[in-house]
Amino acid sequence: RQPDHAEAFEAEGGREGLREHDRQGRDRAGINGEEREPADQEARRRVDDRVSRMVKRGFVDEVRGLLNAGYSGDTPGMTGTGYREVIRHLEGEITLEEAMEQIRLNTRRYARRQITWFRNQLPPSVLRIDATAPLEDQVSVTLDAWRADGGVPVGGGSGGGL
Repeated sequence: RQPDHAEAFEAEGGREGLREHDRQGRDRAGINGEEREPADQEARRRVDDRVSRMVKRGFVDEVRGLLNAGYSGDTPGMTGTGYREVIRHLEGEITLEEAMEQIRLNTRRYARRQITWFRNQLPPSVLRIDATAPLEDQVSVTLDAWRADGGVPVGGGSGGGL
């Protein structure tokens, strides 16, 4: 299964990753790529775990089945991250471990591009919520900002509900 955009974004730290990048004004990996913050290490671990789970759950067999059904590496949907690498493995160009490492690397690169895109889409005034925080904290931050902005209950008055 192809990694979807939300999973890739989440794997690289979600909105917290965006805030961290904005605070530092540079890539969290540092100049030489050796310095890694805990959020970056966690994102890398999550990507690594996800790729391992995909393979254990039969991703290679899924791709093999699609190829046997007549789909090619040029077919829309088969060109995404993961599919390309597994096709190269099935064609004997690379080992499974090499394919998995390339999937991990390409997923992290894709997530970084998404972070850049998101950062440039939203105005600075948009509320940014740490998606890695406990749900209760996320709700609290959202409600506090809503109330500070003069929020009115849905329904427009006392007792109005969702």
